[in-house]
Parts: sequence; structure tokens; C-alpha cells
Amino acid sequence: MVRRPRGRRHRGVTLIEVSVSILLVASLGSLVVGGLVSRGRQQHSIDVRELAVVEAGNLMEQLTSLSWNDLTQERLAPLMLSDNFRQALPAATWELTVEPSTEKPEAKRIGIKIEYRDRVGQPVRPVRLTSWVYRIEPLAVAPPVKVREPEEPEDPEEP
Repeated sequence: MVRRPRGRRHRGVTLIEVSVSILLVASLGSLVVGGLVSRGRQQHSIDVRELAVVEAGNLMEQLTSLSWNDLTQERLAPLMLSDNFRQALPAATWELTVEPSTEKPEAKRIGIKIEYRDRVGQPVRPVRLTSWVYRIEPLAVAPPVKVREPEEPEDPEEP
């Protein structure tokens, strides 16, 4: 005959055990949701920054393709940001500068600075891009060299 221990029998789980397990599952769920929301914010921030860097690169490419005489502060005034960029960041500000160097070789420093704000309205570190354009002197062309035709040797056998 098998003896059974005296006292209460343990059948099922208690209310405290169920409450603790629900609390643990809820805590893990809130961590996962918080991580996903944070990841979404980070991705948006990365996408906006990438858009600003690409826009600065496109502007710099346009500017460096200008001739030396056209590369002036006045010439840069009518340049505009792309429509896609203005739609994505309507409150963004930008600044273009052209500064001639005082040293040789003669050069101009082009600076682009794009400032914008995040979703909350806090300023974000600006995108800056700088390039140097050097004046290229035309190559000096030497005058053409005249080539003389070789003279025919005299025939010694002829009187």
C-alpha cells in the first residue's frame, strides 16, 4: 500500500504564479515594441540624413562643373534645392559659399551647409560639404615646327 502525504494536494497553478507569468510576458512585449519604435525612428533619421548628403553632393557636382569665371557668390544665388528634398524637409535651410584663396595656385573654396530639424523639431547636426576648384591655365602651345624635305643626293656619275 502506497502512503499519501498528508496535507493539501497540489493540483494546477496558483493565482500568484499566473500573475507573475503574465507580468513577465507583458514586460517582454513592451521591450520588443519599444525596440521596434526606436528602430523606426532611427531609420527615419538615417533616411533624412542620407537625403541631405545626396542633395549636398548633387549641388557640389553642379557647382564644380561651372567655369572659373561663373563660380561666384552671385552666380550661386539662384540655385535651388531639388523638389524631392524640399518636399521631404520643407523647413531645411542651406548656405552656399565661394571663397577665393590668397595663395598659389589660384583656387576657390566651395562650401555647402544644409541644416534641418528632426520630427520633434530639435536641430540636427548639419550636413557640410567642401570642395576646392583650381584655376587651370591653358597650355602654352609651341609654334609648329617646319620639317624640311630631305634633299636628293646628287648623282656622281653624271658629268
